[in-house]
Amino acid sequence: MIQALILIAPNVTGAPAAVYSPDIQSLRLRLMEAEKTGDIDQAIALRMTLSLDGPSQSKDRIVSDTRLLFVDMNSVALQSQPTGANLDNSTTYHRLSEISMPSLVIYGDLDLAATQERSRHVANALNGSSHVLHGAAHLPSLEQPGQVTDLLVAFINRCSGRSV
Repeated sequence: MIQALILIAPNVTGAPAAVYSPDIQSLRLRLMEAEKTGDIDQAIALRMTLSLDGPSQSKDRIVSDTRLLFVDMNSVALQSQPTGANLDNSTTYHRLSEISMPSLVIYGDLDLAATQERSRHVANALNGSSHVLHGAAHLPSLEQPGQVTDLLVAFINRCSGRSV
């Protein structure tokens, strides 16, 4: 049985298509092309701009160890063969209010505007709480692991009735 739900910058099947600025859309199209042609270095660089740095942020915002971890993780993902099939065929976006368990949605204020908007919608639809991590983009658990861990522990303790 699931007692609580924690989501970080969630995507939800059936959500309305995101609308991006021309600059962001250009980066996304370049990323899709790089992935399609197998240009792993270009794909990682574009993913880093969109997800790790935040699309309008300086590349020196994130320290080298985190950047190296990001490159390693994405290299493995981009070089791996797909396994299995996507079985997530049902749309859930319009059914979020059916979930009644305690929930927490975490997202960064440097993430794409569409992701921030979707995160707020999910938190509201779940009648849950949300937490915005200031100075984080799409991967707050990589950027601010201590803060994310503290949020998770506090939420789990609250849901289980434990005091901190």
